[in-house]
Amino acid sequence: MVTIGNSPMAVRSVRSGLWSPRRAIAAIGGGLIVIALSLFALLSYGRWDATHDEAEQIASNLADLLAEHAGRVFDASNLIADQAITLAGKRSWDDVAASRELFDHLRRLTAVSSYISAVWLVDEQGRARLGTRDLPVADVSVADREHFRAQQQADVGPFVSHLLRSRVVDETNIVLSRRIEDEHHRFRGAALVVIDPIYFHSFYSSIKVAYPISIDLFREDRAVVIHYPGLPEAEALALRKWPDRDPGAALGESGTIYRARSAADDVERLESYQRIKGFPLYVGVAVPRAAIFERWLSGTFQQGLLGCLALAVL
Repeated sequence: MVTIGNSPMAVRSVRSGLWSPRRAIAAIGGGLIVIALSLFALLSYGRWDATHDEAEQIASNLADLLAEHAGRVFDASNLIADQAITLAGKRSWDDVAASRELFDHLRRLTAVSSYISAVWLVDEQGRARLGTRDLPVADVSVADREHFRAQQQADVGPFVSHLLRSRVVDETNIVLSRRIEDEHHRFRGAALVVIDPIYFHSFYSSIKVAYPISIDLFREDRAVVIHYPGLPEAEALALRKWPDRDPGAALGESGTIYRARSAADDVERLESYQRIKGFPLYVGVAVPRAAIFERWLSGTFQQGLLGCLALAVL
């Protein structure tokens, strides 16, 4: 009978072939590498979620903050419009146009806020009757402007124009309008408060966060009032929000669009928006998705580098 196959020498030979120290170490090392790679993949996925959530939180928090800031600006402008209407009272437009007292009072009102460029009182035909730039007022008509036409409808409340090219000075501006009525509640004209868009750009440029951001102050009809960073004037005057989306879709009080495209540059962004309390306006803060990916990639690269060094030591 041949028993060589079961001899102790044969068993040792088989064992030494299958379970040599080198192979055991290689098996353990390979297993650790697989585990390390699996853990790295899980951590990278978790890091992407965390980076994405961080960008969304920054955009959402900024939208809340900037909506509050814009609300204060428009509240103050609306108050000035109310005061201008009260000061004009029931005087005839000829008396308003000739009143040095009313002119000086309006000038003092505009001096209080750096973002107010001018205040105008216009009659029911849209003709300027008093303004804070000169007395007598320049011969200007706003009959074709949307902020004047809007006030011809009752109960409109404060109306904010889109970005406009001024007919008096060589600059762009934003106009908040309020309706003026006679004792029978008939349309008698409008009070116009001119807001300097440079104020918003200066404030927005002071914001420093971990991502490059763009900011839009826009209306319910998607007309963009302010876009930051600035654009060439021809683009800024005609800019509208989200040209690839339904313009009639309700926005609600706030929300986030995860893949929003701007007509300004067609870059895909994550954008959070917030309604400005008391006004038909929103503030949107957007973060380029490419910037989110780059931030995730940078963190993942550092994490991977440390993992590679650890594996190399192993």
